[in-house]
Amino acid sequence: MKLLQKSLIFLSIPLFSSISHADINKKYDVIAIGNALVDVIAYTSEEEMIRIMPPNFRKGDTVKISESIADDIVAKMTNPTIIPGGSSANTMVDIASLGGKTAFNSIVADDELGRLFVDSLREANVDYLSPFAKNNGKKTARCITFITPDKDRTFAVSTDIINDLDDSFIDYEAIKNSKIIYTDSSSLDDGGVRSKTVISSYDIAHNNNTLSAFNLNNNYYIEN
Repeated sequence: MKLLQKSLIFLSIPLFSSISHADINKKYDVIAIGNALVDVIAYTSEEEMIRIMPPNFRKGDTVKISESIADDIVAKMTNPTIIPGGSSANTMVDIASLGGKTAFNSIVADDELGRLFVDSLREANVDYLSPFAKNNGKKTARCITFITPDKDRTFAVSTDIINDLDDSFIDYEAIKNSKIIYTDSSSLDDGGVRSKTVISSYDIAHNNNTLSAFNLNNNYYIEN
């Protein structure tokens, strides 16, 4: 089974210099709340990408699509590579690979891709702490990625289930028992229950001597 993609970790020197102020006896070095995404990747020509994608879709775009459109696109793809990913999850995998104790809170469906995501995290020594979302009729989030010969990347993201993240998927005791809490800007872009849940988690972290880390990671999310 393939593990999550690797990503660069950008953590500031002041963050590390402040770790001494956190409780060194806490269970986790870093706990994250983030979007659980499964990457569906195709290396393809620009002509083939245009044929598969919806009208008015431009090369290099990052757009959100519905689950039904995602299903239609994936059905037209030829042998795509499927790899669990997502910015915050990748970061937890990277830290775990360096010997840190990490955990992850998110939302996935109890479907094939959701189980692949959870199993891959656990194989990478990251504790996945959230229950599966059941009986909501939604699928685990997907990031459909087209990579053309010039190495440009075009993204279509189906994230319907992600906005259902609420308190029931967050292990608040684990947050209290972590030295650092981490998320990225994509976890705050909807302004709804999910954003409020993430903010509440940071409030709990702040009140329990858990340091806060935040990744601005994408201009699209920053602007929104």
